[in-house]
Formats: sequence, C-alpha cells, structure tokens
Amino acid sequence: QLRLVYPDPQFEADGSTLSPDSKLPLADFPHGWGGNMEALRVDVKIPSEHWLNGKEYAAEYQIYHLHHKRKKAPVISIVVDLHPSDKLNEHFQLALNEWQKLWEKDYLECELRKRKERRVTAGLFEAVKGWVDGSRDIPVQEQEYSTWLDEPPSEDAKFRRNLRAARKAQEESGDFWDPYKKDEIMRSIHFFGYAGSLTEPPCTEFLEWRILDTPMLISRQQLFQMKTLLFRHRSVETGCRISSNHYMGSVARRPLQPLNRRK
Repeated sequence: QLRLVYPDPQFEADGSTLSPDSKLPLADFPHGWGGNMEALRVDVKIPSEHWLNGKEYAAEYQIYHLHHKRKKAPVISIVVDLHPSDKLNEHFQLALNEWQKLWEKDYLECELRKRKERRVTAGLFEAVKGWVDGSRDIPVQEQEYSTWLDEPPSEDAKFRRNLRAARKAQEESGDFWDPYKKDEIMRSIHFFGYAGSLTEPPCTEFLEWRILDTPMLISRQQLFQMKTLLFRHRSVETGCRISSNHYMGSVARRPLQPLNRRK
C-alpha cells in the first residue's frame, strides 16, 4: 500500500487527553466514542478491499485512528472511483506529489548504487589485469573507474544534481495534509460499520471499520500514478528490488473476506 504516517500525538498529563497544542488532523466519531481522535496514518490499497453493493472499486483510502482509553482503532475507509468526467482530484494530488518525491529519490538512489557497482567491477577488472601483467597491485579501496556504460560527464553531473534535488525535496516538510477534506476526500458522512481486523499480518481484531457510502473520485492519470508509485517502487533498503507485494502488477490488498456471521 501507499502509506502516509503522521507524528505521534501530544497528550496532557493524564496520558489520554489530546493536547490543545496538537496540530494533527482530528476526527469525531458518533455513538459514544467521546471526542476527537487524531489521525495516525493513511493507507491506499489497489484495488478496494471493501465492495459496496457488489462492486469492487479502483482503490481504497483508509484513515487510521486510535482511542487510547478503549484500545480500539476506528478506521474511516473510502472506496475510490474514477471521475465520470476524468476530473483531477486536486487535494488528493497533493498527497500523490509527496509520495512521488519519495519514489523519485529512491529511484535515483538505486541508480547511484548501480553506477557504483559498475565502477567497482571495472576497477577490479583493471586491478586484476594490472596484477597479471605486473604493472600494479590490486587496490583495497573503491576507486572511481569509468566504464563504457557510463554516461558522458555532463549527463553524470546532471544525474547528481537531480539526486541532490530529490533528496532535498523529500526532506522538506510543510503543514500537515488534511486527510478528511470535504467534497474531495469525504463526500458523505453516512457509512456502513462493523467490528473487524487489520487487513495485513498479524490481522489483529481490534478495528472498528466505517466505510463511507460515497466514493472519492480521481482521474485516470491519478490512478495510473498510484499504480506506478506502488507497483514500480524500488529502494536501497530492499536491495533495489520491487518493494510491494502484489500479483502481476495489479493487486496490493487482502482478498475479499467472508462475513463470519456479521450482518
């Protein structure tokens, strides 16, 4: 999934009352939940984990919260559909832009890693060649050797500028993004609700799901961007391999589950 994580909340001395100085996005849940709860994270799954009236949707957008006294986690879930006029969802695009910054930085970090590996291999070849003909000793440290796969110096300099810019853009932070934006994210206050579990291991059952009855709308280009961010993401931490778990580049969510006596 795509995931947006908010900082840990600030509390009063009792450890459960949210500090008035907190700037985290808040939601108020009906039926006796007792006041506002801060957003912990936003997940986006492709396609939807919930179906409405027998229909599977292009994606699902989930906002996780935690009630610190009840030890329960209410989740606002919104299925995502394509806009009939292919209109861009401008507020959601702000979040996509932030995920794009991370994707581009990780992509360039992996490109840098591949360049270094090529040069180390070329250096080792030159060292072994020199050792065989007696002209040099094998070096013990990495050296910057050129290979026939390297780009011209001007392109290499451009690559390094792009990498520095991507690192800087990903590190910069601004105000907290509003995950509840009326009319663009939350287009209804009506929902279907049930007690359930996490949709990823360990699948613990302590969630209270609230699935809004009206989809969020995005453009086809935004859906394509989401799929690229999710299914083509690589990072140094994963050895520059694809980091998402999916099947044939199309599914990154838990399959539909039986009702298990729920009504």
